[in-house]
Amino acid sequence: MSTLDYTIIFITHDLRENILKSVDEIIFIDDGTVVEQGSYVEMLNYNGFFRRMKNY
Repeated sequence: MSTLDYTIIFITHDLRENILKSVDEIIFIDDGTVVEQGSYVEMLNYNGFFRRMKNY
């Protein structure tokens, strides 16, 4: 199986774990400003906006 190089920009308000774990990088934007960026695990470890929204 060959590896494809491509970028997908996926915008969602749905923070379901099974979706978020499958992406390479999450960029969390609040009011038009990037406030956090990283993998799913990194974002949870930041204990910031993303984690608070995820636990909401």
